[in-house]
Amino acid sequence: MLKLSKGIYQLIYKKITYYSLLLFTLISFNVKAQFEINGSAVHKGSGEYLLTPASAAQVGSIWFKNKISLEESFDLDFELYFGTKNGGADGISFCLQPLSTSIGVSGGGLGIQGVNPSFIAEFDTYRNSGDPDFDHIAIQKNGDVLNTGVNNLVSAVRIKSGIDDVENGQWYPMQVKWDATLKKFDLYVDCTLRVSYTGDIVNSIFGGNPNVYWGFTASTGAANNEHRVRNVR
Repeated sequence: MLKLSKGIYQLIYKKITYYSLLLFTLISFNVKAQFEINGSAVHKGSGEYLLTPASAAQVGSIWFKNKISLEESFDLDFELYFGTKNGGADGISFCLQPLSTSIGVSGGGLGIQGVNPSFIAEFDTYRNSGDPDFDHIAIQKNGDVLNTGVNNLVSAVRIKSGIDDVENGQWYPMQVKWDATLKKFDLYVDCTLRVSYTGDIVNSIFGGNPNVYWGFTASTGAANNEHRVRNVR
């Protein structure tokens, strides 16, 4: 049996450590390089992004740099964090839009208000006029986050079933699915379907253009919270 000296073992260990760190760095860089980062958003490493700090009048967004085609189905997992301040503001959106990778609007519009055309899953944690008395998900279009407005596609429900307040320092696993054949968008929280929308959004919202960016936005007003997203895959 071949025996190796202590020096050879140390050399092999150093080489393995070096290449392991190099691989980790390349993977981390690749994850970061996939997104355009705007405003207050910061890549924290290991696949985690801070969209807004817990400060007033902040707006941050991350957008996947390449457009996807809504003629193809997709399935996306991620986790969201809404801060620790019950009554803080304002929340996070997951959005599809064809315009650019630098969009983000401050204030109560979750960083996406006024972006037209757009298809939005809002995670709203602040009670504005017309909002329910719980942290909620709704499906909106065309940069309108008013739950009682004409651009509301799916009425508000609790972000997590049975929980009124998700600003509790916890991470919430999410999944969005787009079925291009059925023209159906589903959003799951902690493996439970929370909202679903069926409709020809390519033609009814995007004017026949199937190519869109996807990403996450968040904002704060006078009230605030940390908003984070991680493990997007």
